[in-house]
Amino acid sequence: MRFNMNKSGLKTKFALLFLFAIVLVSVVSLDAWKSLSAQNDALVEFSVVSLPSVDYLLQMDRDLHQALIAIKNLTDINDPAAQSKFFDDYSSNINQVRERWAKYKALASTGEEKQLAQGFEKDFEKWKNYADKFINENRNGNFVDTKAKTVSEEELLGLFDVSREYINKLTELVENDVQERKELNERNYSTTIKILMMVFAASLVSMLLAWLYSSKNIVKPVITIKEMALKVASGNTEVKANINNKDEIGLLAGAFNTMVTSIAGLLKESEEKASSAREAAQRAEAAEELTKHQEAYLNRSIDALLCEMKKFSEGDLSVKVDVEKNDSIGKLFTGFNQTVSMFQGLVNNVMNAIEAVASSSAEISSSSEEMAAGSSEQSQ
Repeated sequence: MRFNMNKSGLKTKFALLFLFAIVLVSVVSLDAWKSLSAQNDALVEFSVVSLPSVDYLLQMDRDLHQALIAIKNLTDINDPAAQSKFFDDYSSNINQVRERWAKYKALASTGEEKQLAQGFEKDFEKWKNYADKFINENRNGNFVDTKAKTVSEEELLGLFDVSREYINKLTELVENDVQERKELNERNYSTTIKILMMVFAASLVSMLLAWLYSSKNIVKPVITIKEMALKVASGNTEVKANINNKDEIGLLAGAFNTMVTSIAGLLKESEEKASSAREAAQRAEAAEELTKHQEAYLNRSIDALLCEMKKFSEGDLSVKVDVEKNDSIGKLFTGFNQTVSMFQGLVNNVMNAIEAVASSSAEISSSSEEMAAGSSEQSQ
């Protein structure tokens, strides 16, 4: 089954990247561990076996020389007390040689060491037996002349040199082993340093890969979304995050684009509603203003009509209401003016008729008076 990296989420990608880093570091660290283990084993072998072995051999060589010096001092004097003291020194050094030899022998591991050890034990016992014999003969005065003693001393020294030769060979063998272990330790140390440098390099490579991946697939897309968000906050709702990642970042970009679209729709709807509200408010304001004008016009018209009607009721037939508009009130005022005008004409006609009747009555009265006067004159 083929794994499609583009369809995996960030968790999977980071898990794979982290797994790669772990495998890389683990492989290199395993080599480092092996090198360190070898180095540690070499150090343990060096400190537990090699150094003590060299120390035991060097101390044995010193003890043998001390024993030889004690033999020489013991055979050069005739004082029994001094001889006893030097004999004790000789015995003490021999015992120390045996103790240190037992400790060294317990550490010997190679076949060559064991073979040399067998030769040393054989020749050491041979030298020790001859030394005991030489001491006893000297203390008992068995040497008949100086020449015999000298020959015995030379043979004693010869056996001593043979024993020391084994110690020298063993010391050289152990020192060579120490040198080899030292060189091995240096090689292991160099290898460990190289491996640690490889671990460091592998860690750097892993961190670099993680940084490159996160920079490309996380940091840059997040910065892009942030910049788009700032533009949206500034009022630009036409922006779009062009991120095609098939992971959580891609889902975030898609959600951001959906949010921006929703915000743009809401802003457009809000703008339309605000525009409608402004238009309605303007219409309401105009209607209110018109109502105020109409109310003032109506009040003014009523006041004017009432004023003229009052004058009319008081007998002023010259009243007239000024018509401002050709509307119902204007028609009312026109009707009022026409009525007043008609009434004024009617009153004028009546007044004229009254004046005519009065004039006729005066004439009739004058005629009557004249007729009465004529009748009076005729009767007289």
